[in-house]
Amino acid sequence: MLFGGVDTEKYVGDMMRVDILPDEKLGGAYTHFTINMTSMKAKSPSGEDTLTSEGYPIQVVLDSGTTLTFLPADLVTQVWEEAGVEFNDILKEGLIPCSRRNSPGLFVFGFGGPDGPKIEVPMDELVLDLTLGGAPPFPGNSQYKGQDACLFGVQPFTEAPYILGDTLLRSAYVVYDLVNNQIGLAQTDFNETGSKIVSFENNGSTIPMSTIAPNQGRLDTAAELKDPSYAARDGFQSAAWARSVFQVSAWLAMACAFLVLA
Repeated sequence: MLFGGVDTEKYVGDMMRVDILPDEKLGGAYTHFTINMTSMKAKSPSGEDTLTSEGYPIQVVLDSGTTLTFLPADLVTQVWEEAGVEFNDILKEGLIPCSRRNSPGLFVFGFGGPDGPKIEVPMDELVLDLTLGGAPPFPGNSQYKGQDACLFGVQPFTEAPYILGDTLLRSAYVVYDLVNNQIGLAQTDFNETGSKIVSFENNGSTIPMSTIAPNQGRLDTAAELKDPSYAARDGFQSAAWARSVFQVSAWLAMACAFLVLA
């Protein structure tokens, strides 16, 4: 945690600022770190899908005190279909095979309109252990019978404001500007060990090394609500999918080289 500055070595790409939303029920006071989430995509080696929701723009609270991410049910239904999540009647939560932690798929969260910041969240941030000990197996009536069961990091919620918890925030470098009521977002660089801190110039100056997201009042999804084609779904299944595609591609390349030499 850093006060009064930004460590530019801890994120990749550009940092963009979005406006914090006031609480209209309390006379426009700023009571939570609430911003507009305006898009979500699923991406994997098999394809890409734009996920839709009647709730866009979705008011979301950035809450590091919450482990999971809670979003509207219509959006979560699509997320679960892409990732292969199964609802458990006993726990009343979505579960997923622990092996999906190694999946090459990811989800892209968009904020503050079509030109705002985008945060990529990989599957290893979304597949969580259910217990401190060994993982329990899926029951016999499950499509994943016998496989180790883990908790999925995105669950449905009934009404706004929705919550972006640790399963998203770990992938984002977040700067909270309490003077200008803005939040800066950039993609976390998990591999960087160095540090380069840039201080705020003064009380009231904007977040250093950042630009404001334009067109924050617009959405970057199609106006028509429709189910995605789930082109990304196959690529979420396992790391084996990506390896098999690579192996086939390599085999074809070798075969072509052999024919040329022949």
